Amino acid sequence: MKKSLFILLASLILVIASGCSSDKTETASTPANQTEASNQTESNSANASSSEETSMTTKTLDDVLAFFEEQGITVESKDKPLFEMINAQDGVLFNHNLKPVKIYQYASIDAYNEAKESFSIMDQMLQKGVFVLETNDEEVKSVFEQLP
Repeated sequence: MKKSLFILLASLILVIASGCSSDKTETASTPANQTEASNQTESNSANASSSEETSMTTKTLDDVLAFFEEQGITVESKDKPLFEMINAQDGVLFNHNLKPVKIYQYASIDAYNEAKESFSIMDQMLQKGVFVLETNDEEVKSVFEQLP
């Protein structure tokens, strides 16, 4: 009885461990020319946005907040959101028009992409370079999209 219970538990642990592994295998096959075309498209779009990404990666969170101030959005009583929960490097939280505004900064575009794959909530946030905005305030969203 004990031996069969042990075997059952060991099997269950193996099934759970294999289900939780992070290996991502792709079983769908695509023709070589279609794969090559999609790679070229990705490469072209990456090159087109590389200058924007470079300028946004050299900015700091303070630069972004200064831009908001220049656009007439007052940033008072800055707090720190739990930016570590979405693997961000830094973050700031303030209120505008009684609505919370959270801006997160990532170390790199790759770090942002990894976090986006891990956290589905990030699909609802605006992204500009290494910065991510979380708010329902349309005025703040509009200013964020104008970031140089």
